[in-house]
Amino acid sequence: MSFSKTVTFAVAALALAGSLTGAAQAQDGYQRWFDVVNTSRTTPIHSVFATNRDDRSFGRDLLGDNMVAPGGSMRVAPDVHRGYCIFDVRVRYENGRELTRWGVNLCEATALIVSPNGSIGVR
Repeated sequence: MSFSKTVTFAVAALALAGSLTGAAQAQDGYQRWFDVVNTSRTTPIHSVFATNRDDRSFGRDLLGDNMVAPGGSMRVAPDVHRGYCIFDVRVRYENGRELTRWGVNLCEATALIVSPNGSIGVR
């Protein structure tokens, strides 16, 4: 087999393996997105992080360059779920205040209601 055919075969095999892994994760039947609802009247939510219960790092900000305006909401999803349903979620307001909700079942929850009184409710 020539070098170019070997490289083409290897690239095709890697692409197929990646698509099968994604399909297997999607086939568990659970969505893990959630709406972040900001009930504050004055302070935007600057950052949202979600990590599965066995990961010690919250990872990247799920809002990216966006913010959740006071009274607004935004849909986000964890980058990698690896079949997990239970996640810890951290929210940071623009003023630096952080709130954390431990043990959120993202296979069942569709919204996190972030309140300026310091609580994160689940719906």
